[in-house]
Amino acid sequence: MSSEDYLFILSPSGYHADQLMRATSKAYKPFIICEKPVALIKEELERLIESDQRGKFTNTFFVDHWYPRMEGIKQMLRAGIGLENIKQTHLHPHLEISDKHKEYLSEQPISVESLIKVEGYLIEDSHLDTETNMRYPMSFMGGDYSRGESVFKYPNGVLTDTLIHPMNALCYALGIDGLTLQNIKSHFLLDRYGLPIERNDFQNGEAFAQINGNLNLPSGKDIEFDLVANKLAEKDHKGMTLTFEDGRSIIFKKVNGKDTTTLLGRNHEVLALMSTNREPYDLLIKDWILSGKVFQSNLSRPHNEQSLASYLNRIQLTNLQSLIGIQESARGLQSLL
Repeated sequence: MSSEDYLFILSPSGYHADQLMRATSKAYKPFIICEKPVALIKEELERLIESDQRGKFTNTFFVDHWYPRMEGIKQMLRAGIGLENIKQTHLHPHLEISDKHKEYLSEQPISVESLIKVEGYLIEDSHLDTETNMRYPMSFMGGDYSRGESVFKYPNGVLTDTLIHPMNALCYALGIDGLTLQNIKSHFLLDRYGLPIERNDFQNGEAFAQINGNLNLPSGKDIEFDLVANKLAEKDHKGMTLTFEDGRSIIFKKVNGKDTTTLLGRNHEVLALMSTNREPYDLLIKDWILSGKVFQSNLSRPHNEQSLASYLNRIQLTNLQSLIGIQESARGLQSLL
């Protein structure tokens, strides 16, 4: 494929929905890659959902660079990979297993069904104003620290810009279609000054959000989740922790500049370590987009979608419905929870 076969929508978030609809209405249909979030307000999202149901997005991918990062965890959970399986698999070329943990190689495989809790966290460093002793979050529009209000059609805060990362990644890893308002039992938001979001405030973007709830696996089992996004923190901390019935856990996070997936034992000992120093966008573009992986036919999936992209698009649309619902509820547009 040549570069002319792709159209990348990387504009500010408020333009995504309109530009996406225009691009899909053209007679010439390139592969369209749209940065998240694909919508900021309910009316835009409803148009996109209707278009998706009519099959307009067959050549479109609502991108999230956390998806490839979850590939290893997804494979571990889907295949029920234990330590002996990990040792033999070619899915994790960067795997290291400490000699002192060889005795754990006979452990029973972990699986989705033994999962009991998920914690997702995307914490980003903020700027401390020493004169006022207030923290200001990194701007959503660039690399500077923003002290002002985020006013752009509708406030684009951590819900749709940041919290959607661990939500999308969680759903992809577990093979579910998204988290609905019925899954989300509670939420807590703060604005860019660390204060609660006021009713009828449609200008300040939220800088802190925490949502809790449970999700249902296809088997009917409930799993507890707790997801946090915080742009008012003192240091970065990004990743996800999955805890299982027998006390073991999988932790994904960045360690010394490397994306690292660690399997911990019942006593928090390191059983296996997988890491890569490839940048997340390098993984996304080379291994997923330019390779054609997300657009390949994949009819063996349980939902009968035509491609991985169509499945991931549905995840993001479902998650955006919940996040925009929370945002509107917090600001007094309607009571959804």
